[in-house]
Amino acid sequence: MKYFSLIFILINLRLSSLNEIIPDSFDSREKWPNCISKINNQGTCGACYAFSVSEAFSMRYCIRNNLTKIINFSAQNLINCLSGCQGEFPDVAWDYIKNNGVTSNDCLSYKNSQNNCNLNCDSSSIQFKKYFSGETKLLEDENSIKKEIMKNGPVTSMMNIYNDYYDYKYGIYSHSGDNSILDFHAIVIIGWGIENDIKYWIIQDSYGELHGENGYLRIKIGDECGAGATAFCDEQEGNYISTDDDINDRKETYNNQNIIYSKFYILFIFIIFLF
Repeated sequence: MKYFSLIFILINLRLSSLNEIIPDSFDSREKWPNCISKINNQGTCGACYAFSVSEAFSMRYCIRNNLTKIINFSAQNLINCLSGCQGEFPDVAWDYIKNNGVTSNDCLSYKNSQNNCNLNCDSSSIQFKKYFSGETKLLEDENSIKKEIMKNGPVTSMMNIYNDYYDYKYGIYSHSGDNSILDFHAIVIIGWGIENDIKYWIIQDSYGELHGENGYLRIKIGDECGAGATAFCDEQEGNYISTDDDINDRKETYNNQNIIYSKFYILFIFIIFLF
């Protein structure tokens, strides 16, 4: 009977997820006001990948652990230990945090340049504490991105940069004019909305508060710039961990859970086959 009860619970959970309603608008700033990362300015360093991932992880970590105050993670840590100011794809930065951890911005603040990759904070009085993310997750369509944000918080995405992007002040951005792509840019998607029948993403950027709407932008969903075409985040199986000593324990627990879930899944498939 226990097995059948579990199967019915799994079926109900699956049906609930299929019927999940996605609202016309959602803003992480309204749902989790204590867990919103500050607006940063990457300056002359091509570090959008580092800022987008460190900001998204900061918010997701805060949300997952029900913190009353966000821990802003260090973009400089990723810059030092990955691709410096030369740019990188967000999934590479997510993988780095999963495997190596990232420290806080209080430990290692932004320098607008790449420095040595080591375990030293700016001040010798601060401990270089590392925080680890879960497995890197790819989101491949609009609905999956929206569901992920509603459940676990902001995600990272990529977009093409055109000249008119730098001129954006307010409203819903939709590229027009010169189609020459200047660069690729990593951003954070924190929500979405609709205005005058135009659907848009709410973007947190890393060009400072003077860009856009106090550092945020609204970008048309489906625009040729490509924002939100795909996105990356991390899986949140269990609580995040913050020390090297705990990482092996988490992996062992996760593997044991997978074995149990696999057995239930095989049983479920077998029963469905009988019907």
